[in-house]
Amino acid sequence: INSVAGVLKLYFRGLENPLFPKERFNELLSCIRIENLYERALYIRKILLTIPRSVLIVMRYLFAFLNHLSQYSDENMMDPYNLAICFGPTLMPTPDSQDQVSCQAHVNEIIKTIIIHHETIFPDVKELDGPIYEKCMAGGDYCESPYSEHGALEEVDNEGGTETHTSEDEGEPIEAIAKFDYVGRSSRELSFKKGASLLLYQRASEDWWEGRHNGIDGLVPHQYIVVQDIHCLVRTGTESLQSLSSWLAKQSFEMPSRSFCFPPSPAAVVPSKDPYQ
Repeated sequence: INSVAGVLKLYFRGLENPLFPKERFNELLSCIRIENLYERALYIRKILLTIPRSVLIVMRYLFAFLNHLSQYSDENMMDPYNLAICFGPTLMPTPDSQDQVSCQAHVNEIIKTIIIHHETIFPDVKELDGPIYEKCMAGGDYCESPYSEHGALEEVDNEGGTETHTSEDEGEPIEAIAKFDYVGRSSRELSFKKGASLLLYQRASEDWWEGRHNGIDGLVPHQYIVVQDIHCLVRTGTESLQSLSSWLAKQSFEMPSRSFCFPPSPAAVVPSKDPYQ
């Protein structure tokens, strides 16, 4: 992981023009005088909205990732401040005409502010179309909405929301706890905060559940929640084991045709006589 992080920093360091344009350096540095963090974030947003669209999309993606990374600071020691120290000099280098030492602390504070308040600073996908970072981008699962693929859910009404399933036809709802904040990208997807309690009716697909939050029915991304029902966990684990067993049954394994020289068993080893006796 250190190598990957090093390559990422090296890429940004090697850019002919830094991610944060040099001509905006003094403007950004002046926001340090704003003590209210929300007002400071709005000031930074106003400046960044003047930079090219492609650069803004990269910034939005990168800082969403850094914010996500900082949520695991108890394990990786990378809170927003430490991340700012690592990435500040690379993303927003101090011009040669200014004092490096006195400016660096301010640069780190700006980067830290952007990491923490990235959702306030950067326009969402409705305002700025382009790639966005998804927290569940891991292990090849990109958490695509099932509605992005035609026919992914047969019970979806194109004009309405997700069909409600009650305990009478699908069994008792399952409780789940949100691991991360999630903002729904359509009217069919539920929005919730980290730690929120949700009710799940059934699996809609491999990546989605049909559930309810705050009295509203909709879709819940599987990788953003922890399922509390032990029976569901056992059932899911059993299905995974069955799939693995089926795959193994279809494979043919051959032992390599090599001869091995095994050491004698401990019982067959007789210690040599002490030559000094």
